[in-house]
Amino acid sequence: MMRGFETTGRVVNALRAARAEAMRLDCGCVSPEFLLLGILAEEQTTGARVLVSLGATREVVTHEVEKQIGRLPRYETTFGGMLPYTSAAKRALQGAMDAASDLGHPIVDTEHLLLGILRDDQSDTARMLGEYEVTNDRVRAEIERLRSTS
Repeated sequence: MMRGFETTGRVVNALRAARAEAMRLDCGCVSPEFLLLGILAEEQTTGARVLVSLGATREVVTHEVEKQIGRLPRYETTFGGMLPYTSAAKRALQGAMDAASDLGHPIVDTEHLLLGILRDDQSDTARMLGEYEVTNDRVRAEIERLRSTS
């Protein structure tokens, strides 16, 4: 999915978890909301630790996604048994690669996926995170704080 970029197993797991959440909620596609839930699926990843430290816990995000479920796109078909990504999710994945590159990181990880979601500041997901004061600047600062204490 992220051609030309190396990814960690944590990102692969987050993408699998995102698909599983979309299936659980019968959405038929993977949108950025599900990418967030995928990030939060593994509590010890940097992306999840950043979200939780900024107040966007799994419970909070799940509640917000379930509130918005009616407006999320639905598809009737899958591609090779896989749920398709929405265009917004594809932008988030591209944003993750751009974020890793911008930070000089050779490997895409969950924190880059979070930054990729936030890059589309007009998306419903970025606006929802903004309501919890989860912004690009605060996420970057928290990533640096976590890296310096590791």
